[in-house]
Parts: sequence; C-alpha cells; structure tokens
Amino acid sequence: MKKVFFISAAIAVCCFLVTACPADNILSQEGLQLVSALDLGSTIPVPVSGQVIPYDITISHSQYTGNVTWIYSSGAPVTDEFFLHGTVYNAVVLLTAINGFTFNGIAADSFTSTGAASVSNPANTGRITVNYPATGALAQVVNAYDLSDLIEFPETGGSPQTALDSTQYTGNIAWLEEDGSPFTGIVFDAEEKYTAHVTLVAKEGFTFMGISANVFIFDKPDAAIEQNNRHNHWVVTISFPVTAPQVVSLLDLSLLVNPPVRGITPQAEVQSNQYSGNITWLDDDTPFIENAFEPETVYTARIELTRKHGYTFAGLAGGSFSHNSADSVSNEQDSGIVTIVFPATLDAGTDAPVTMRDLTALIPVPVLGQTPVDSFTGHFNQYTGDITWQDEEGTALSGVFTGYTVYKATVTLTATTGYTFIGIAEDSFIHDGAESINNAADSGEITIIFPRTGVMIVDDFDLAVYIETPQPGGSPVTSFTGPQYTGSVQWTDSQDNTLIGNFGYGLYRAIVTLTSVNADQYTFTGLAANRFSHVDATSVINAANSGVVTLVFMISPYLELPLTAIQGCCWCNNEPPSRLIDGNLNSRWAYAWQTPDGGNESSWLDALYPDRDDGGLQLTNVEGSNGHAQALAEFDLVPSHFFTIDLGTGNEIYYLEYYHTDARRFNKGEIYISDNPLGVNPSESEKLGDFSFETVPQNTWMKVDLAEMNGGDAITKRYLQIRFTEGIGTTMGLDGVLQEIQFSMSP
Repeated sequence: MKKVFFISAAIAVCCFLVTACPADNILSQEGLQLVSALDLGSTIPVPVSGQVIPYDITISHSQYTGNVTWIYSSGAPVTDEFFLHGTVYNAVVLLTAINGFTFNGIAADSFTSTGAASVSNPANTGRITVNYPATGALAQVVNAYDLSDLIEFPETGGSPQTALDSTQYTGNIAWLEEDGSPFTGIVFDAEEKYTAHVTLVAKEGFTFMGISANVFIFDKPDAAIEQNNRHNHWVVTISFPVTAPQVVSLLDLSLLVNPPVRGITPQAEVQSNQYSGNITWLDDDTPFIENAFEPETVYTARIELTRKHGYTFAGLAGGSFSHNSADSVSNEQDSGIVTIVFPATLDAGTDAPVTMRDLTALIPVPVLGQTPVDSFTGHFNQYTGDITWQDEEGTALSGVFTGYTVYKATVTLTATTGYTFIGIAEDSFIHDGAESINNAADSGEITIIFPRTGVMIVDDFDLAVYIETPQPGGSPVTSFTGPQYTGSVQWTDSQDNTLIGNFGYGLYRAIVTLTSVNADQYTFTGLAANRFSHVDATSVINAANSGVVTLVFMISPYLELPLTAIQGCCWCNNEPPSRLIDGNLNSRWAYAWQTPDGGNESSWLDALYPDRDDGGLQLTNVEGSNGHAQALAEFDLVPSHFFTIDLGTGNEIYYLEYYHTDARRFNKGEIYISDNPLGVNPSESEKLGDFSFETVPQNTWMKVDLAEMNGGDAITKRYLQIRFTEGIGTTMGLDGVLQEIQFSMSP
C-alpha cells in the first residue's frame, strides 16, 4: 500500500555567529496559532520608591507562561529588597508559548504593559524588556497604626471582609479556620473561631521601612494581634473570639414528630440539623411504655431537645414551636423542652387520616439532565407513592429531564396500615418547589405542575462522532447534526487555502462552527476552553464560552523523523560526519555547527523550537572550545558537506518537497540515494540528480520529482542525502537554511 510520510526538519548549513541564525528562520510547527495576547496589563507592578521588589512574579495565560527578572537601566541585575527612589528599573520578561501557540511571526516591539515608559521585544520571540520611568522621591514612613476601625469583627451569618483602605496603605484580608486552613465559605458560621491574615501594602509615597516592630494595634475585646515586618508590606494576624450561635429556627415539628395512631409504635427520638431530642409519651400524665398506641386515648409527647453545634435555645420565645396535628404545643422561654398534646386516637375500627402532607423532600424539582423519581415512601411510613411524568404537550417522559420544559407529575399515594385519605381536604398537600399542586377531597391522587426547567451547558464533546478523520482521496465533512448542536465545517490546507475537492496528503485544518439545536435547552455559555476532543486530531482548540472549534489533522499514516536521524557536517574534510544533530527529541527544529579545532569536535550550537526561552539560540560549549567566530570565519562550503536523512525501510518515495525561504544562501544542490551506513558519504554513482532554487519565488513550496530522476521508479533506498553546490553571489555563505522537508509516498 502506498503511504505518505510527512517529515519536518530544519537543517542549518553552518551558522557564522550566534546571531547568524535569526529567529525568523525557524518555521512554526504546522497547526500552531500566533500568540495574540500582547498586553501584559498590570501583571508587573510599576516600581514605586520604598515598595518591595516582587522577585516571584509568574505569568500564567491561556497562550503562554512566563517569569520576570529585574535589572537596572545599566543592565546590572537588581538584588535589593525594595525599590530605591530616583531609579530607573527594567523588567525582563521571558514567555514560553503553551501547546498550540507560537511567537514565530510576532513583530518587533509588539507587547505593551501598564505604566511602562517603553516596551521592546525582538521579532518572533517572547523575550520582552519593560522599561519604567524613574521612581519618585523617598517615601514617607507609615504612621497610621490603629486597625481597630478598619477591620470588622466576624459575625455569624456575616460576609467576610476581604480588603481595607487607609490614607497610607491598602490591605488584603484572607480568613483562616481555627485549624489554620483557609476559610472558603460565603458567610461566617456560628460558634467558630476565625483568624484574619492581613497583608498591608504601602501606597505610593509611603513605606513601612523604618518603623518599629509590633506597632500596629487592634483595640477590640478578646482579639489577639501578631505582626511581621516585610519591608514595604506588613503582615498582621488577628485572632478573633468564637462567633455567636444562632437561635434555633426550625420550629415546626410537624415533619419531625409522628402523631399517635392506634396500633403504631410510639416514636422515641427526633433528629434535625439544628437539634436532636428524646420523646417521652404520657397517658393522663403517666408515662406510656406499651409497644403500640391504644385506641380512643389522649397522648402527650414531652420532648427534650439538645442543641447542635452553632445553635442555641437562648433567645427563643415561649410558645415558639408548632405541630399541625396537635391540640396544643408549649415551651418555656429560652428552653428546648417542648410539650405536645395530641387529639385522642380513633376507635379500633377507624383509620387515621394521613398527616404528613408535605411532599417537598419526597419529589425533587425537575432539573435538566437529571433522572426523575418514580416512587417513594412517605414520612413516618404513612403512605407510599408512585409517579408518572409528562411534559406540557402530554407526552410521557422517557429518560432524563430536558431543558426549557414544564413537567407534570401525577402522584398516586397508597395509605399504609392504620392510615386513610378519608378526611383529607381538597388541595391540602404541599410542595415548596411547585407552580401548583392539587388533590380532590378524600383522595391520594395528586397533580403537581413544576416550573420550566433551565438551559444545559453543552456536554457532547467528542467531535470524532461527527467528523471523520481525513483520508487521502476522501471527501471532507462539511456539516453534521448531533443531539445538542449542529455543525458547519470549513476546511483549509497547510497554506490556509480553502480546500477544494478531496483530501490529499499533508496538514488540514477544520474550523467547526457549532450552533445549539435549541437555544432554550443547550448553551455554550459556561463552556471551558479547549473542552472538545477528536481522537485523531493533533490539536483541538476552542475559546471559553464558544462553539467555534479548530481541529488540526495530518493525513495518516505519517512519519516524523527524530532529530537523531538527521545528520549534518560542517567540517568533514571528506570524512564521515562525527556527530548527529542532537537535543530535545520532542523538538522538531534544530540548528547545529561544528568548529574544526584541529579536526576534533569542540562545540555545537543548538537552537531548539519550541523549547527555547527567548526565541534565540542556546549555546552549549564542549570543553576545549577555541572560539566560534575565529574558527568559522575561515570556513566556506565544500563539496563534502552532506546532510543525510533516514527514510526508513519499505517505503516508496515519489516526491521531495521543501519550503523555499527568503533566508536561503544557496541556489543549487545535489540529491543522492544510498543504503550506506549512516555517516558514510555517497559515491558519485549514487547521485540521483540536481535541483535548483534559482527560478523559485521566495517563501513558497518547491517540488522535486524524485521518481522522474530515478527513471520513473519510486525511491526505495534507506537514505536520502543532500549537498548544496552553489551559493548566492561568489560564496554560499555560512547561514543557509533548508526548512521543512516533505516526502510524498504516492505518485
């Protein structure tokens, strides 16, 4: 079977100096997006006299990460702990593009930063120098020490204060639990101990330098203060007393205490989130100790409630509790002891009407995507229930609740032994989440109408279900429909030209625009960035809250050669190259040189993309280097300089395609094919043919028909070797670059 192998490499034909291989000679990997977030904003604070110098700035963005170092205008590194007055500072920012993005193509001086006098960056790099105006006059020492009126006491149910502001400084407040862990609640809880961790930052013109230790005060009862001087910021820790408990508010006992019913076992305990309790049952003021309630008897429940953490009965008014089935309910002020007197139980032949008529906790309100409840057991086992669900059109629900839909629950209750619906009034059942709830008198048949359900964030992320992986000769998918959205697809090739016809070989981009099938049911608002996937795409990118997705595909199968299989020699003297281009094998780009130094390897220069810090070249010296400039200044291209590419075995190669850049320094070259061991130069008999750049426009792809050179037959040899034979002008120069090679395995 004939296949296409895509091979990306950059081969340097010997760089002259460190600056001889400009960053714009490094092509972006296919599929990378150019960094567009060029405004650093206030990520880097403007230097202010007397303020601490932030040495730990890290930059985290969806397109890049970075760090910051400080230097003086002279270029000397800054080592002080605080900014001096009347001094010019520069921040040197080193950004590293994250997967899917590149700085290659960024114009010089493109970045901006708040408060800067100037911002500069070389083209094609994330290395930025931010120059700031000179700092002002020497700052005034802070003398406003009293924090008593600036920080509020934590109160039960109150919102935590997060900042303070005075004329001389501002402050950020982080709250801690008693065990020192961060407090993450929305409001303060009852009966909890909190600590405020306050970081004060001097305003412009003020400084904490020069003040004595422990000068700040917080003059409030039972609050303890600790301090720590950090030059231009001051850390204050204030420990507060325990917050007050809340007065018990769960006062309706109707769902907590089951009324006496003939033949039913008496309830012994009460449990809620605010209190627990034990129940003593009395019959004519005598403790009732039988296993079941007797008929035609008046019973009294005496309940001793115990508060739970965060709650109190102190402050509770007398007569605060209630029960909808009781003749009377009483409690003393500030007390959790409750007395409930119930009506006499019915005679032996009569069932008791159900009293547990609140269905709120038994039937959850419909929520988009949730599975409906279809049966339940009522409070205190007075009844069981079955539910059928219908939408507003009367269609029976199958599966989960959908969005933007009104649902009706038809509830059929069945009374358990000892209970009946006879005596139940019309519309006496309740549900706090219902639009309406109805029942006929003496009936356990209930109809509940719920509010319309909400909108669901799209969660159908696998685009491989809808977009077939491109194959040579295959037709592109241009539209599709899923259960949550429809999609339209625009295809482009590696040169960003709109695809016309079927797929060939190489790189293709699919720009997918997704549209909700029903905006009332599904939305992209709230969707995280890069949430979609495709098992065969090399990258899948979407912005947050967006249904526009970009996928990058390489026609498979393809082969990307490791850098160790690309061999270059700049000083061979008709001998095999002594070193492979090396470096980070995850990188697709490399430059290398070798200085003569008496015929021995002395140093290499490697430029790795995308793992370089600043878009420049990373110099790695080998011990014994004698200096690059002097050694290479004497160098000129000679016929022994071969670049060998391992094509593997069992492949049929028809074409060689390479990108012709405006940085080249040569016009013509020769192609050889052989099965020689790696590092052995080919003989003249293994020469396949010549190729030329002379008539090819700059920054275009050039295609060489290798099969035609080979008499119409595909190339099946293991190695393809290239050397350049004619430079531009009188010499080829020392920084020629052959960028991006593609071999086609099909005629």
